[in-house]
Amino acid sequence: MKKKNTYRLIKGSRQRDFIGSMSSLWLADDHLLLVRNSGWKESYRKFYFADIQGLIIAKTKQRRNQTILLLLFTLFFLGLAALSGEIGRMILGSMAVLLLLVLSVNWFKGATCRAQIITAVQSTSLPCNRFPVAKRLKETLTTSITKVQGSFDAAHSEKLITTLQKISEEKKATASSSRKGDSQEQQFTLFFDKRAHILTYTLFLVLAGISAVSLGGREQLLYTTESILFGLTLITIIVALYRQSRSKITGILSSLTWIASIILVIGIVLNFGLIAAAMQQTNDIPAMLNNEYKLWMMLGQVQPEDSLYLRVLLTSRVVCFTLLGILGLLFTRKANNTKADA
Repeated sequence: MKKKNTYRLIKGSRQRDFIGSMSSLWLADDHLLLVRNSGWKESYRKFYFADIQGLIIAKTKQRRNQTILLLLFTLFFLGLAALSGEIGRMILGSMAVLLLLVLSVNWFKGATCRAQIITAVQSTSLPCNRFPVAKRLKETLTTSITKVQGSFDAAHSEKLITTLQKISEEKKATASSSRKGDSQEQQFTLFFDKRAHILTYTLFLVLAGISAVSLGGREQLLYTTESILFGLTLITIIVALYRQSRSKITGILSSLTWIASIILVIGIVLNFGLIAAAMQQTNDIPAMLNNEYKLWMMLGQVQPEDSLYLRVLLTSRVVCFTLLGILGLLFTRKANNTKADA
């Protein structure tokens, strides 16, 4: 009777991409198992200890860059809190504390890195983007591989160098054929995940719908929902840009996503023009500007029939966001179909 494999999870190897797949590493008696779960499909890949020729671990600067970015955002919110009223200080201060907490957790998780496992025919990236996890994997694999292959010697080192050179030449040949346009498959790689794009362009359509409804009259709840959706769309489009930057996706969809991000930022900036319209409806302007809640309420009470600026702004949103949403969903679907057919 065939012996059933018993798997144990490599601690820290279970990782999830931004709105992407979940990956994890499992150790059996004679092989390492890589599991990828994309939400609707799960794939498995085995690396037998007898076939593994090397494990490459390279530290990256990702943790440093993340730390700098989080620090800048923290200082930004602290600066806004210092210039705000009591309610503003409480909200913005809480956001700054939350960012500091995220920064601390990110730092203590250890340095970032990339890990690749080498076999006779290829190299494969592993879900180990933290150095302590990669180091733990190396120690575990070294023990298991030594039991099967024995200790390293000069012949093994030469074999590994030859394999790496072969893989490097194959990658260069693949990249060269991709540049010549011989294979459309290379345009959409494993890293491209359509869900961030679908969510982004769906939110554009929702914003266009809210703007169309607002042309007939605005309410405080509608304005609050609109503001929340603007923030959510900004987050999703950043994720979408990140996802496509990790892939080799090019062409209309890539350009459209950048254009959509610029238009969204412009739309957010133009929203501040409503402050001028709100000032015309109050006699106590200093009190309104010093009270965030009162300012928020006044902005929600500005009606299209009372403000030409608002009418033009809402109409522009309906046209631009509708076009962006429809085109974005169409090109995202096309990109996904190309990937599926490849």
